[in-house]
Amino acid sequence: MKITSLKNLTPERQRIQKGLLQIGDLMGAFYLDALLILGQDCALATKVNLIAHLAREIDGGFRDIFAPEKLKLAKESSMTGAKNGHFASILVALGFDNEDITNEWIDVAGRFHELAHRHGAWLKPKDYKEIESLWIRYEKILLILTGSSYAFRDRIDHLSSLETPTKEILGALGNLLKDHQNEFQFYKDLKKTGWLRPLYDNGFFDLSKTEISYDSNGNRVLQDWLPLRYLANIAPAADRHTEILITKILTNLKKQVIAGELMIDDYSVSMIYQAVLGLPKYVFDREDINFLNAFNSYWSSSHKFHESIIASELIEKYLTNGEKEGLINLITFCLGFRIYEEKVEGFEELGIFSQIRILPNVEEVRYYHFAGIDFNRLTQITGTELLEKLVGSINELAVEKSYELDRIPSIEVSEQSAMYSNDWISGIVSFVSLAGENLTAPDRNNFILYLLSQEQHIH
Repeated sequence: MKITSLKNLTPERQRIQKGLLQIGDLMGAFYLDALLILGQDCALATKVNLIAHLAREIDGGFRDIFAPEKLKLAKESSMTGAKNGHFASILVALGFDNEDITNEWIDVAGRFHELAHRHGAWLKPKDYKEIESLWIRYEKILLILTGSSYAFRDRIDHLSSLETPTKEILGALGNLLKDHQNEFQFYKDLKKTGWLRPLYDNGFFDLSKTEISYDSNGNRVLQDWLPLRYLANIAPAADRHTEILITKILTNLKKQVIAGELMIDDYSVSMIYQAVLGLPKYVFDREDINFLNAFNSYWSSSHKFHESIIASELIEKYLTNGEKEGLINLITFCLGFRIYEEKVEGFEELGIFSQIRILPNVEEVRYYHFAGIDFNRLTQITGTELLEKLVGSINELAVEKSYELDRIPSIEVSEQSAMYSNDWISGIVSFVSLAGENLTAPDRNNFILYLLSQEQHIH
């Protein structure tokens, strides 16, 4: 609920209520009701008691979320002197150390406690003046706590330092993360694996509850899905159960893309493979290939930031770990290509309405050609199996566009080499050649026999 027509509404009060609504509708409603009762046209005899009760509800709700017991105890243990747990709780909820503001908050909260209770049923209702000045003091505190776009930043950072969230934190988190900057900061800074299961169980990875946009053709597009940033953060430290759950989340997302139910942007793809890079046991497989093919078919012309991860870092990881299946699947994809029909205009009189285009799956191949790869280590792990698959790709290319292969320069280093240094087709052939040179003698002989047996004599 938003305030739109209260006589006592000021810009400062608008900011306070907007901030409280970031925590939850109930917190905003407590504040709105207090303002309604504060109004001069409210003739309730017990308005002092009611306002004090509402203030205590706001106060208690705020501290339940932003000053959980573990943070309060940690702050208390670091304090010296006679300060008690209540003082520590206020400091944590405040988000920064300021003894003057903390003392003011404690004093105001204590006064509200006194005013909220009747203290004798035979007494007259309390005078409104007792609450009027106290409320002004309290709103100054609320303005500090909630009145700016940066008000929650430090507190969110404190929450993300917890090993696990409380139910109160989880309850408010969905509202807090509706603010994009809050959401970005939270998932960027959260590095505790103990949050994964509670977040999952409370629907934070549920795509049906995630904001989805639509492109001009009506396709559902998921952009900047920030929970993936958290998965990338915790993947390197994942134990078996954590890795299983992360993989489940990623698999669910990839399946929707493969099925054509959803498209995602490159940031999200980059975060998926940053998480994959960190997972100890994950192996790049056919599902990943199908997923990236679906992604490439949708974003055919965009720059793809994920490519440096899969074409460099992930390959290096699999080389280090001796992961044969992952290397074969990954390099076969990286050195593969996609064929699609592109509509052309201006040649209708010649009967030409489209052309076949062939693009590399990974544009990085065009620029790097895997120059730093340890081919000796690669062939020790994969033998001839990888090279035979790559020859199959070259054979397919020879069928689709044989002239592309005809213009590849000599494999030996020559004055032609520099001319084709950024040619992706030349890069595939160069990769096969360099890897073939590092095969063992028996494997090299077998590979030569395999080349000679091909219908397309690409050798």
